[in-house]
Amino acid sequence: MANTVALFSDSNILPGTHATLTSLLIHNKIPEKLNIILFADKIQEHNKTELRETFRKFKKDHQTFEIRDAPNTFIKGANALKGNTTTYGRLYLADLLPDIHKLLYLDTDLIIQYDVINIFKEINDNNILFADGCNIREYAIDRELFRKAGLDMNGKCFNAGVLGMNLKKWREKDGLGICLETIKKYPNSFISADQAVLNVAFGNQFCALGAQINSSICWDNYYQVLPNDDKIFHFVGSPKPWDFLGDKIHYNFNLWKKYYDMSAIGTINYLKFTTVKRVLKLLPGYLKIQIKKHVTKP
Repeated sequence: MANTVALFSDSNILPGTHATLTSLLIHNKIPEKLNIILFADKIQEHNKTELRETFRKFKKDHQTFEIRDAPNTFIKGANALKGNTTTYGRLYLADLLPDIHKLLYLDTDLIIQYDVINIFKEINDNNILFADGCNIREYAIDRELFRKAGLDMNGKCFNAGVLGMNLKKWREKDGLGICLETIKKYPNSFISADQAVLNVAFGNQFCALGAQINSSICWDNYYQVLPNDDKIFHFVGSPKPWDFLGDKIHYNFNLWKKYYDMSAIGTINYLKFTTVKRVLKLLPGYLKIQIKKHVTKP
């Protein structure tokens, strides 16, 4: 059975999606079958055609790509992420892909300079989820929820942007039901949306694979990424490199732009995909950035 990767995208994150897909294809060199499925949330047909063209530009014989419509991901009591609930699609993957037993979910704000086939080799029957144990619960943004849920605050929590899933065990344990019960029990308490839900539901049933598979980069984290850096880089938080003023604010704008330029839409100004609604949602963050720069200015 082919190794299967699942992604979710909407029109707001198309520039990130193309860069993620481009980097994934380029750095997948182990010739094992890789099936990439993208769940599209209200993406227009010409945008889907452009995504298929990005795949065609870099495809290898062992890779396939398909686009499916994303399901309705609204759940009462589940916090949206920047006004969007598409991220909750992760919770439905076992039902959306009933014949798949091992799956790799990827966010679409990644730059992948690591062969993802290696992650599939780590997915076993010892755990349900396989991710990066990137933080201690006491210092996580969802720490109040973790306290409320009675979790060990010295234990690890994970970032779900790169998420290996044993879907066979997920189905056996009724993973979706557990997540929905978690949302019902702690409504509107999920700052990091479904990531927080997963950490409460399966916080003691995940395997930490290490920072190599999910190396976080915020807008103000300066890290010079080299062409041979064998990692998956994750643009966490906002603004993203492709957001308004991203080229001025984000220290690793050029890392993202390198792969965007190679994609099928690389000749299009990425700001054409930015909506006024998105910019307005980011305004409070831009204000904080200016304050931070002013306070830390020598």
